[in-house]
Amino acid sequence: MIEAHHAVNQKKLTFADFLQALAVILVISCVLTPQVKRLFLILAPYAAFFEKLAEYELHRILSRVVMVVGVVYLVCMRKKLFQKDGPFVSLKGTRRDVKLFWLAFAAGVVSLVMHVVCSVWFGARALDFDGFTWYGLARKMVRGLCGAAAIGIIEEFFFRGLLFGALAKRFSVKRAVIISSAVYACMHFFRPKDISIADETAFWSGFAVLGQIITPFLTSEFLVESVGLFLVGSCLALGYHYTRSLYFAAGLHAGWVWVIKVDGFIVDRTIESQIKWWGSSQMVGGTLTWLLLAVILLLIHLTLSPRRSVHNG
Repeated sequence: MIEAHHAVNQKKLTFADFLQALAVILVISCVLTPQVKRLFLILAPYAAFFEKLAEYELHRILSRVVMVVGVVYLVCMRKKLFQKDGPFVSLKGTRRDVKLFWLAFAAGVVSLVMHVVCSVWFGARALDFDGFTWYGLARKMVRGLCGAAAIGIIEEFFFRGLLFGALAKRFSVKRAVIISSAVYACMHFFRPKDISIADETAFWSGFAVLGQIITPFLTSEFLVESVGLFLVGSCLALGYHYTRSLYFAAGLHAGWVWVIKVDGFIVDRTIESQIKWWGSSQMVGGTLTWLLLAVILLLIHLTLSPRRSVHNG
């Protein structure tokens, strides 16, 4: 009887469970978003801070509400989602972790700098020094570094630490990499443009925004960039899996983001006719970009021993 009860408690988490959790989070977020917008509008006359928040577009509020609701949901459901361990990944920050972070950061920077240099060399992009100053470049680099580090740590905490970590405990590592990378790729398209809602405080407005957010998934841009983002997610997941350190994934991620944030200061966007080869300014689309990411994925697999992995795949 005890063994049967234990087996029920250790039931494997299925992809359907994740879809159900995602649906719950989205519905709750859509209901809360117009109420948050209404609250900002009410408080706007009393403080400049709330006045600024009241100017936020509804989809920006929705994205932040989704993140908050998602965190609350994970904490509330931690016993089901993470039965043996706590819901949060250990971020002790040992000397080894710090070393891995900066080594991976350097690898990310070098790989994308090579991408930028080659795109300029072959005429897909062009150097642009209009308005260039050393102070401006230094300022851009410092601000970009802070933003890149924050993005790298936060996104890796959720996508690799929480999502991939949970999946790897219940599925094979290969399946965990595929599912977590697919989710990671899709989440990057929840950034709509030119959304227009008649009444942003109406009960249905959150659902209206969600409907317009889904539109990009029906475009060719989604198909092209999702391949690159899937490869990015796979590199980060395998890096975390093999090194047993979330800092490696965070460093590699931060290195890529830093180059993307800084390169636009001295390099123009990819010309239209070359995007199919080199991708857009985000550097996740394009055949040659996919090839570069595939090579990085292969190098991670070859240089980091699977026998040192924390998960049993």
